[in-house]
Amino acid sequence: MAGKRRKDSSMSRSKRRSFWTQRYGRLRGWQWCAAVLLAAGLLISCAMLVHQAVEDRRTAAIIARNRELARAGQTEAPAEVTPAPLQATPEPSAEPTESAPTPTPYAAVTSASAPLTSAGTVDLLALRRLNVDTVGWLTMDSVKSIDFAVVQGRNAYYLSHDFDNRENAYGTPFLDEGSPLAASPDNLIVYAHNMRNGEMFGELNRVLETGRFVEQPYVHFQTIFGSRDYIPYAVCDISVDTKSANYMQYYMPYFTGPGQFIDYVYRAERVSRVTLPWHAQYGDQLLTLVTCGKERSERLVVFLRAIRSTEIVTN
Repeated sequence: MAGKRRKDSSMSRSKRRSFWTQRYGRLRGWQWCAAVLLAAGLLISCAMLVHQAVEDRRTAAIIARNRELARAGQTEAPAEVTPAPLQATPEPSAEPTESAPTPTPYAAVTSASAPLTSAGTVDLLALRRLNVDTVGWLTMDSVKSIDFAVVQGRNAYYLSHDFDNRENAYGTPFLDEGSPLAASPDNLIVYAHNMRNGEMFGELNRVLETGRFVEQPYVHFQTIFGSRDYIPYAVCDISVDTKSANYMQYYMPYFTGPGQFIDYVYRAERVSRVTLPWHAQYGDQLLTLVTCGKERSERLVVFLRAIRSTEIVTN
């Protein structure tokens, strides 16, 4: 009887075993560990996807809201510009002598008390009520997604925080903290992330590959001190590795004189990815857009200079 009960008990346990256990046997310890790690990896991946989707929607909502606020009272269409006349590329020269003229401020307005709004332009004052670090609005004819506010604060902070001061992988386009607008820098350097979905400066590379940047080259940057139109003179893939042949010091907000300015422009034009009919000369206000390149140590840099008073700008 005892043997029969043991047999019946064994048969009962066999029936209770899962199909997996009956067919493949019990899982060993390492197999359990692998299953747990796989499940954890899937959960983490799902959480990351959900988090990314939330950041995508939040960033899109912030940009849309800012555009609505910035143009709420706009009555005039943005000015259109015609291509500037072809200029000869300046040759690098030696450093200036003591008698060389000192660079003058290039900002359209240099007074900190300048009005924040004007007819036909974006309302920066409305944006500054939301974020006091707002210093400008950037648009690009060939890249419709580049139509957003630019802030100036701590660089490291805005690499990982959005316009509403929340942590966000998109960050916020920002003007380099080392060149305050009130100090009238010679070169305005704007950074933004190269996002895969095309937001921020994510479309720059794609537009360059299609050639549309040459056909629609104009960039408009309105700051709290004035508004200017810019045109590119070089587009470069630059390495931040000082040992690389593609290394270039693109960060230069101020120039000591004509020699340093011309050398900076010449270096950029020499390694430009595209040949452009526009060139910079000493006295031009510069604008430089910087984002991540294809490689970790690379930066995609778009070098621009302001449209001159002798060049035609038509409505």
